[in-house]
Amino acid sequence: MARRRGRNPAIWFFLGVVLGVIALIVLYFLPQKETLATAMAAPMQKAAIPISPNEEISEKPPEKLWYYLDSEKAQFGPMSFYALQEAWDDDKITASTYIWNEDMENWVRLENLIDLHARIRRAP
Repeated sequence: MARRRGRNPAIWFFLGVVLGVIALIVLYFLPQKETLATAMAAPMQKAAIPISPNEEISEKPPEKLWYYLDSEKAQFGPMSFYALQEAWDDDKITASTYIWNEDMENWVRLENLIDLHARIRRAP
C-alpha cells in the first residue's frame, strides 16, 4: 500500500509494527506523493509554449541615461527619458539645449536629434 501511494515501504512497515492500525489509517488518508520523474516533467509541460519561427523573443534593452546642459552650462543628469520629458514640460530644456548620453561622442543640440526631439515634444 505504501509503494502505491509513493511512500517508502520500509518506513511504513516499521510504523505499522509500532503503531498498528493507526499507521495504516494515516497512510490511507495521506495524499499520493509525486515521484521525482512526475514532479520534474510537470513544470516542463506547463512551461512549453509553442513559438512559430516568425516570432522573435525580444527583451527590452536597458534604458539610456540622459544628461543636459542648462543655459549656464551646468550639467544635469543622469536621468531617464521620462525625466527628460518632464524637464521639457517644465521648460528646463528647449530645442537648443545640449543633450548627451553614453552612446554619443559629443554633446548635441536637441533640435539636431530629430527622433528624440519628436518624442520629447509629446502632446500633453
